Amino acid sequence: MKSVTSNTINKAHQHIIQVMKMIFWLASENLPLHKLKSFIDFSHFIEMPYIKASNDNGSMYDNHTTSLEMLDALAQMIEDKIWQDLATCSAFGIMLDKSTDITTESHVILYVKYCLHEMIKVRYLKLL
Repeated sequence: MKSVTSNTINKAHQHIIQVMKMIFWLASENLPLHKLKSFIDFSHFIEMPYIKASNDNGSMYDNHTTSLEMLDALAQMIEDKIWQDLATCSAFGIMLDKSTDITTESHVILYVKYCLHEMIKVRYLKLL
């Protein structure tokens, strides 16, 4: 019983990791999150390991609310990593930019270029 339970939990954990990778890819390609459900179904169709189809029993993590929460968690992890790098860097430069989107909402972006272990990294943070 313990082995079966552990195996089921591991498969569910792997499914969530794969879904988070899909969400990250969709976001990095500027594709809408409502495509996640069909992306999951396609991944199941091509027999991608650990992916369950949306018609399988159990939670699929393919709804819009969950997708946004996972995307926020990924963004927070990336932001935390940038702040950790900045705390240990030897030098950095910053640049601010402000733009207005189609809905006339203003966005401020902070670009950061920093030296870390003799390698220059360029990152940006979106500020509200």
